[in-house]
Amino acid sequence: MKKITIIFTMLLLCLTFATCQAVPQSEASLGGITVGMNKGDVTNIYGDPAQINSLKAGNGLSDNAESWTYGDSFEIIFDRGIVVFVSTKANNGIATPSGLTVGSHMFDVRRYYGQTYNDYPRDSYSYDGIDYVLYNVDYSALAIEFGYKDGKTCSIKVYAAV
Repeated sequence: MKKITIIFTMLLLCLTFATCQAVPQSEASLGGITVGMNKGDVTNIYGDPAQINSLKAGNGLSDNAESWTYGDSFEIIFDRGIVVFVSTKANNGIATPSGLTVGSHMFDVRRYYGQTYNDYPRDSYSYDGIDYVLYNVDYSALAIEFGYKDGKTCSIKVYAAV
């Protein structure tokens, strides 16, 4: 839950300062899953999850939120049956529409999404030895976040403020 709190706090800060580099709506997808899909859409793509966990209400989530995991590295969070968060933390074939995956070099991310990592310090933060960079999607409440360690992507997240 601490991780979700940090994510939503950074998104709100990003929206407040309106300095996030905007990326096109078409990039707000991870492994073919987009914010706003329903459980049936996800099940049609990936089948039943390996694990389902109910999440506590708070941090913008209702008491009807749950986390679906596939393997130990791909997570989808639903609120009221709608996708609000998608993440991957291993090089498991899950990619953005541009083909960026965990293991991609941070320069590849910059090439696709712009220079936010260096140009706008408010769009980045560090936590537990990992540097994170936020990209806003078409100046909306959607964001794509990349975690880096030693210059390589170690996590990718797509999420919405709820």
